[in-house]
Amino acid sequence: MAVVDRPSAREAKRLQTRERLMGAAIAEFKRSLSKNPKHEKTLEFIIQALVRQGNNAEATKYLSQLRESDPTSSALPGLTTQVEEQTAPK
Repeated sequence: MAVVDRPSAREAKRLQTRERLMGAAIAEFKRSLSKNPKHEKTLEFIIQALVRQGNNAEATKYLSQLRESDPTSSALPGLTTQVEEQTAPK
């Protein structure tokens, strides 16, 4: 019988709060991008947030949007690596 490490109640609450805040941040980034879809910093932040959340398909979509709006962005190499690392088979 395998022993499963469950997070403590405090840790579980912390993780729930983190997920809630991350979701709220992503929603705010989307609102901002609806007004200015080429805003580089907002695109960078939403990509990072989506990667942390494990939503690589959507992160890839915004990475393409960033590439289209500013192909010379200094953030592209690092963000591309982050997304690729998360989508690579383990």
